[in-house]
Amino acid sequence: MNVVLATYLSEFNHKLLEADGQDWNNTVKINMLFKNLNFQLHNQSVEHSKLSTYSEFCADLCLLDNNLSQFCALQNCRGFC
Repeated sequence: MNVVLATYLSEFNHKLLEADGQDWNNTVKINMLFKNLNFQLHNQSVEHSKLSTYSEFCADLCLLDNNLSQFCALQNCRGFC
């Protein structure tokens, strides 16, 4: 997983706790997080079906981020980027 995403998720979850948002509706938390994704993650997550819980969405986001990182590393090795 990209360190930047890991840091952002940690900060986002901390801010949710500060705002007493841990009990907010999953859709609200997912939409708030979704609006702040970088371009690549945003585009890739649009193609995936929306998951029902915030924790499922975060897990899927981490998987997408890892896949994108591996893809970019492979492309860089081949000289395409």
